Formats: sequence, structure tokens, C-alpha cells
Amino acid sequence: MDIEPVNIFTVDLEDWYLTDDYLIDKSRFNEFERNLIQNTEIILELLKVSKNKATFFVLGKIAEMIPSLVNEIISEGHEIASHGYNHKLISAMSPEEFKIDIEKTNCAINDATGIFPVGYRAPYFVFLPWMIEILRENGLKYDSSINIRWLNKWKDVVNTVELGQTNNFSIFPIQNYNIFGMNIPNCGGGYFRLYPYKIFKALFDKSINPFGMRIFYIHPWDICNSLDKKQIKLLSRFKNFYNTSSTINKLERLMEDYRFNSFREYLEK
Repeated sequence: MDIEPVNIFTVDLEDWYLTDDYLIDKSRFNEFERNLIQNTEIILELLKVSKNKATFFVLGKIAEMIPSLVNEIISEGHEIASHGYNHKLISAMSPEEFKIDIEKTNCAINDATGIFPVGYRAPYFVFLPWMIEILRENGLKYDSSINIRWLNKWKDVVNTVELGQTNNFSIFPIQNYNIFGMNIPNCGGGYFRLYPYKIFKALFDKSINPFGMRIFYIHPWDICNSLDKKQIKLLSRFKNFYNTSSTINKLERLMEDYRFNSFREYLEK
């Protein structure tokens, strides 16, 4: 008998106005902050109504700026995990800089909530093998950063998963549907907005990672994007803004069709 896959719901709790790479008029911070809070609370309400649980990968900067939001997530029974401090690209950091970033994020989350995260997801889904030891040394127990899109590199993914297991560390890669050596992205974010729901569901049903999981991810700005559109090139504007009006309806359908857990619930079983 086939074992039913475990469905994991994840939220990357971020907004581009909080990164060092995106400059906005500081006078608009309150506007963007309200947008982030409102979108996150929409996700929380959908999870509550559908009785699903999620892992929220939180920027340390958000934990510092809006601790009430992070604590609201905890009060709803969801897991708080680390997403780095301010969404800086890992490949732009040295191992020492990455270590400082992880320590800073852990402290920010702990100061805001009284807990230390045990899970990590890198900004932009960038994973480098040397991250494992630094994450483990800082109390983290798992990573969900690997997301192989388009080119078929699943052999490398399996090898990395085994490397993590050797170091007593779990690596949960994002699955994609592989056909003729190509990985078709179908796990959330912009692709969730892009595809009609029936197509997304058909692909999602067929995609399972090496742990027997289907991992879904979403950002608050996939509901209503707070980026200042005037500064954005056409391609980036399409990527970040296209079809946000469809997201809430699709999320409602997704949460009706699947039972979702957090990584914490999975690891505690």
C-alpha cells in the first residue's frame, strides 16, 4: 500500500522593503509594514479556518521590528523558523559572515519570542554545503533551502540530503515535478499565482521529495505586494505582482484539498 505523502505548509515571512538591496522612501515604512501585517493575518486566518498548521521562516529584522506579529503566529500554534536576518544572498557571504547572520537572527527571534528556532531556509533558496555545520553549531536541526528549478540536479540533492544525515542534520528539499529531465516548478510563490489552480494541483499531486513530502511555500506579498512599482523593471514587475488577486481564492481551495503540517509537527512524530 502506498503511504500518503506528508504536506508541509511554509511561509517566508519577508517583505522587500526590509532588505538592504531595496531602497524606499523611509516615510512609507508604516504603509509597507501595515501591508505585511495584513497579508500575514490573512494567511493566519485561512490556516485557522482550515485547521492547518505551518512553519513561518522569519527574517530576524521582522522579529525586531514587529515582534507582536511573530508572537501572534506562535499563539496560533505555528512554528517559527529562521530565514536569516535581512534576506541577504548566502553566496554573497563568507562562512564567517553567514555565522554572524545566523547568530544575529537567532538572537532577534529569541528576544522577540523567548524561543530559539530549529529550522532554517536561506533567502532565494540558495544552499551551500558548508552551511550545514554552521547551522548545526548554532542549534538548528533542519534546513529547507534547496529548490531545484528547471534543470535536473536531483542526484546532487540526494547527495546533499545524505551529507546532512551524516552530520545529524535534516535537509528537506522543495520538490518539483520532473518530466524528461526537467523540473517543473509547482510548489508555491509566483508559480502558485501563475498557474490556474487545477494545473497547480495536478502538478503538486505528482511531486514528492525524498522524505515523502510535498512542501508548499508562500510569501505575504503574494497576496498584495508592497513593492514600490515605479522602480521595478518589467520582468521583475511581472514576477512579483502578476495575478496576486487570485492568491486568496487559490489558498482557500488548497487548504480545503490538503491537510498541512509544520516541520515541527513532522519531526515530533
